[in-house]
Amino acid sequence: MLVLARISGRFGRVTIMAMVSSFATRISRSIQIYSLFVGLGYVVGGLVFDLLYFLPKSKKGISKKYTIFVSLVSGVVASIPYMLLYLFTLGFYGFLVWFPTYAPDMVKSVILSILGTSTGLLILPLIETGVAYLHRK
Repeated sequence: MLVLARISGRFGRVTIMAMVSSFATRISRSIQIYSLFVGLGYVVGGLVFDLLYFLPKSKKGISKKYTIFVSLVSGVVASIPYMLLYLFTLGFYGFLVWFPTYAPDMVKSVILSILGTSTGLLILPLIETGVAYLHRK
């Protein structure tokens, strides 16, 4: 997400990428309602990433800490539609019983999101140099 946002420099590209990937990976699943809610989580997570990444208009650019924060928030928000599905299907008390079994997966997903953003922060200077080189040719 970070690399696409930085290279394109335009709001909405991450959301479109999340939408396309959710349709491509979720359309072949057998449980359609589940797939729709998981796909919606991808799209909402991408939209939140876009909003938080492009919202601050700083001349100096976005700090690494803020970028990690954006990744953390978008990762958590991406889980919300999935949790809402279980809240509505299991009811409140069923959800309370189910949530402790899901919480470790949610934490793992957020950690992987942060690791992906951290990796993007490390390789982004190389990618930007390569893109600048290609634009000169």
